[in-house]
Amino acid sequence: MEQWGKTEDKNVMRPLRRRVSAWRIRVLLAAVAVILFAGNPGPRQFARMVVNETAAQQTSDPNTFWINLFPSVARALVLANARRSNFYLFSIYRIHYGERETATYLAALWSIVQIGSAQPNDRHSPEPARPTGPSSTI
Repeated sequence: MEQWGKTEDKNVMRPLRRRVSAWRIRVLLAAVAVILFAGNPGPRQFARMVVNETAAQQTSDPNTFWINLFPSVARALVLANARRSNFYLFSIYRIHYGERETATYLAALWSIVQIGSAQPNDRHSPEPARPTGPSSTI
């Protein structure tokens, strides 16, 4: 009789274990979502991070000198030229430097990562003109 009761208890506990593990997974996913949401930097935080990252590069670029000298002006320029796509758990920022020159950043978990940049010759540039008419080859 005792053997019968033990196997019966195991069968009853299986669905309960599945419910508990599903509950734990939901709590874990909710915790990850809350952390990502809290770590999604806003536009001002993003501008500060871009300026700090650029100033720390120590390149021979003359812009780095001006960024180190006037960081508040640099942040204002980044804010003026950046466009944000907010996905709540992370954001994608595009900074437009000129007509066609852009830099793309992924912002999440209180940090930024540059994921792309486009120069004028990278895309949307017209192909060089080809000569028309008879070609003269020697």
